[in-house]
Amino acid sequence: MDFKEGSIVKLKSGSPKMTIESIEENSEGTYIRCIWWNENASKFDKEVFPAVVLQLDDSKDKNKQPPPYSL
Repeated sequence: MDFKEGSIVKLKSGSPKMTIESIEENSEGTYIRCIWWNENASKFDKEVFPAVVLQLDDSKDKNKQPPPYSL
């Protein structure tokens, strides 16, 4: 994968769009720190993921926000 800082990614299993904050490589593999807006908590969240669980976001409109949903 061509991951780089600032790229938009998501989990292969599905997730909100996340921005790559940093990429760390060590003897166990490549790990990617992502940041995203948590709508439910009204705050930014961060987490480190193994690169193998992420994919680049292939949306045509990178700035388009998903429609709000109601319960």
